[in-house]
Amino acid sequence: MKEKSSAKTILLKLVGLISLGLGFAGLFLPLLPTTPFILLSGWCFARSSPKWHRWIHEHHEFGPLIENWNRNRSISKRHKTFAIGILALSITSVWLSSSPHLTENLRMAITGGLLTISTFLLAAKTS
Repeated sequence: MKEKSSAKTILLKLVGLISLGLGFAGLFLPLLPTTPFILLSGWCFARSSPKWHRWIHEHHEFGPLIENWNRNRSISKRHKTFAIGILALSITSVWLSSSPHLTENLRMAITGGLLTISTFLLAAKTS
């Protein structure tokens, strides 16, 4: 008989899948960083889904990134440089955009989130 999933497990799996989707989109969209989202997915799946955890570790692009993080708590120079470049471009785009939907408070919130991710990446050990 299958065990019922707890709310925590379901939430972690959901966050992992959303993060994986954002990370995957970041491979193709120039304003979205892949690295932090994939690392978050790996963390969530390790705590919620053996199936997805195994899949992400065996993925040809994402697996080495997660293994490097798990083994050395480091991010490759290539991934780090690319992600920080994308984040800087994203922040610049937010502030140069003339969209009426981007109020100053929303610009500040987005910038704060992107700077938080940038700080994490800069603080992480480089391999």
